[in-house]
Amino acid sequence: MAQDVTFTKDVAPILERSCQNCHRPDSIAPMPLLTYEQVRPWARAIKQNVVLRNMPPWHIDPNIGIHEFSNSVALSDAKWVDSGAPQGNPADMSPPRKFDDKDRWSIGTPDLIVEMPQDLVVPAKGPDRWPNIVADPGFTEDRYIKAVELKPVRGYKTIHHGGLTLVYPDGTQAMIQEYGIGKNAEIFPDGSGRLITAGTKISFSPHFHSYGEETKANLAVAFQFYPKGYVPKYVAITTLAGDDYDVDLPANTDNIRTDTYITLTKPTRLFSWEPHMHTRGKAMCMEVIYPYAGRRPGGSKVETLNCVFNYKFNWMIV
Repeated sequence: MAQDVTFTKDVAPILERSCQNCHRPDSIAPMPLLTYEQVRPWARAIKQNVVLRNMPPWHIDPNIGIHEFSNSVALSDAKWVDSGAPQGNPADMSPPRKFDDKDRWSIGTPDLIVEMPQDLVVPAKGPDRWPNIVADPGFTEDRYIKAVELKPVRGYKTIHHGGLTLVYPDGTQAMIQEYGIGKNAEIFPDGSGRLITAGTKISFSPHFHSYGEETKANLAVAFQFYPKGYVPKYVAITTLAGDDYDVDLPANTDNIRTDTYITLTKPTRLFSWEPHMHTRGKAMCMEVIYPYAGRRPGGSKVETLNCVFNYKFNWMIV
């Protein structure tokens, strides 16, 4: 029954799981949502944004492809709002979530934290900046990482997003992680990990945007390693697609489509994908084209795995 849905018993656990990483003091959201007193004035606005799927940011089309995601934040609080947003019995409320320094990293306690070598001063006014800043963490042996997370440690408001690239001793590079509002950490499934070789450096690529106030900003990356000598069954890689050529968008034309392809030469497990476009981006889908079976009528089989149907540049969700 709708009248049985209360804040303390039903809604508070949802907020802890899906909202409070952002909606807490000193974070990126405009208001905290920790207590009943903080949440109640926003109840109808919360319902509206949840129904419209603006919040929590989760842009997967619910009618296409796979939907069993380990990090899904999709939720509904409509019954609670429609029944008057009752508080319920305070005794049903679990202890409030604590946000100490360790909890600031969603991967848990890091084994290693590396900041950019120095803060960058972003002027109150000026063009956007995309510097590349190299740091040497001092990797003296090969190690597999279990998790990696990149985020601002100073100047949240001025950092739209940022990338982290591994710079190998031979000069080649490979992207490993990206920060954006709503972007998750990279936590590899058990039995899989990313290799960092001895002598590897890391390159920070933040996107700074002036917002009317001079700001000092910095990014940091946190690593969790597997034990020394451990070799996972699956070695993870990051592949970029569609970013190596220009796309022409004709004026006054809707739904311009562009395609890119990646060939898998051996059996592969897909851990995650991150649609990344800019302000003109509208939707993105990921399809699998299976090898031609020879006798199958119609040739190769194509299966749609996922589609993002209302892409928003302000959110970068994996």
